Amino acid sequence: KIFFLVVSLSFSLTVSAQSQPLKEWTVLAFINADNNLYPFAFRNINQMEKVGSSEQVNIVVQLDHRKKGIATGRYYIEHNPNPPAGTVTSPLLMELGETNMGDSKTLADFLVWGVKNYPAKRYAVVIWNHGSGWTGISYDDEPLDHLTMPELRVGLEAMNQAIAMQSRRVVSQKNIPQIDVLNFDACVMSTLEVAYEVKNVAKTVVGSQFNEPGAGEDYTKILGPLVKNPTMPTKEFLELMVYQY
Repeated sequence: KIFFLVVSLSFSLTVSAQSQPLKEWTVLAFINADNNLYPFAFRNINQMEKVGSSEQVNIVVQLDHRKKGIATGRYYIEHNPNPPAGTVTSPLLMELGETNMGDSKTLADFLVWGVKNYPAKRYAVVIWNHGSGWTGISYDDEPLDHLTMPELRVGLEAMNQAIAMQSRRVVSQKNIPQIDVLNFDACVMSTLEVAYEVKNVAKTVVGSQFNEPGAGEDYTKILGPLVKNPTMPTKEFLELMVYQY
């Protein structure tokens, strides 16, 4: 990744949500490591754990790992200053078995569940995987599938509607965006075609114009300042993603 681009899209065992306070942010990371990127999944989650969720920020992950014996799981990321490499020390909320992370239904189920159970004033979504621009993202080796841009949009639309319902907002036929930040931790996703596809569901997009190394983004550097200052403007959070990369 040589350049990162922020695009503002201004085109025309689960705890019940009722028991959860409304926080400033919920960050939902869709980590599809059922492919050759799997060695980096734990590294990135460990970076998140070095920060951990707080009284004002939820950090929630769905992880599908290539390693046999590790079922797809949902985790609530808790603070651990020295997480052991190759493991997730945060509590497992749900074990889902083998999932197809290249299916829009899988994405939608995670995102809607995240909204309902971890309500917040603002939401950020991270799509972690291989990316190939307008042809797709989230390549899953078991089964061989990926999210096309229309499929990605369908998954995000479900979250968009869930946020609107939660906020008691009326989403008109123009599909007013409700997701505050859509972050592609994947290669070559910062294109006009991708931005156009999600313009009605996400307010802003962050992504790389070029190829990323396997390690991707550094979530300690991105999430640390957010947890310290959860009321920071969304634009400042977006700039963190770019300049801390």
